[in-house]
Amino acid sequence: MLFGYPRSDIACPGCGFSPSVGMTWVCAPDGCGAAFDTFASQGQCPTCEARFAWTQCPRCNRMSPHRAWYKGSGLN
Repeated sequence: MLFGYPRSDIACPGCGFSPSVGMTWVCAPDGCGAAFDTFASQGQCPTCEARFAWTQCPRCNRMSPHRAWYKGSGLN
């Protein structure tokens, strides 16, 4: 699957992986199961409005606070 351009302002605080625009995460385990771009919606599912405070990196599998992924947040 092809994704959009890389996000230069977002990276995993553990390994530095930068997700591309359009990469999707699944609204689970407590949500509706929809796939959505968690960074386009600041960690909130656009289908059921479940909010996710933590985001798992697809490269290193580390769970980190969602806000720590934003460069300049002071958390990464």
